[in-house]
Amino acid sequence: MATTKRPGLPYVWVTWLTKILAGEGQCLYQPWLKAHFRYDKRPDTTFNLAAWTTEHDALVQTRAAELRLEGWVVTLERQNAFQLFGKSAILAGQPDIVAVRPGETLVVDGKTGQQRHSDLWQVLVYMVVLPRCRESLTNIRGEVCYKSHRVPVEREELTPARAEAIYKLLRTIAGERLATTPSQKECGFCDVADCADRFVESEAGRAMATEF
Repeated sequence: MATTKRPGLPYVWVTWLTKILAGEGQCLYQPWLKAHFRYDKRPDTTFNLAAWTTEHDALVQTRAAELRLEGWVVTLERQNAFQLFGKSAILAGQPDIVAVRPGETLVVDGKTGQQRHSDLWQVLVYMVVLPRCRESLTNIRGEVCYKSHRVPVEREELTPARAEAIYKLLRTIAGERLATTPSQKECGFCDVADCADRFVESEAGRAMATEF
């Protein structure tokens, strides 16, 4: 595999955590590799980045305009970029919207696809990190903004157990090499170009029967 070791601490992007935290993914090798190495990526010919960007930007801008009309001071995307330095790794991310009013903060992530449990976890991670990176942000609650509806994420949903699950996964990814757990679904969306354990169709658990 054409990989180059990252200098310094393992570097973890928020979205590499969320499917694992939500139980939508189980292969820890992919986020471990991303955190520790730069690597050759497998092209995704099914994903139209330009169309997604246009749709996502429109969704975020519409929600930001609504919040400004409600009296929020709004910052967008790159303005919200953060890096949280731990002893074993760096956690980085970029919330779509951070909105502030006196005594309260709202962090919003825009999603153009179908609703997923991992979307909730992405906002929960932002709610953990933002007060540590920007001490002026207080009473943080969240929101996942879909095209057809919005899902609030209340402060009470960030329980100590959920916060610890985030930190535990970060410690795990920052550690020694993790095993692959190949499956048809996860390998189909994985961008690691040269994984020796990638799922192949011949291992799909399919056979022919004559008894029925």
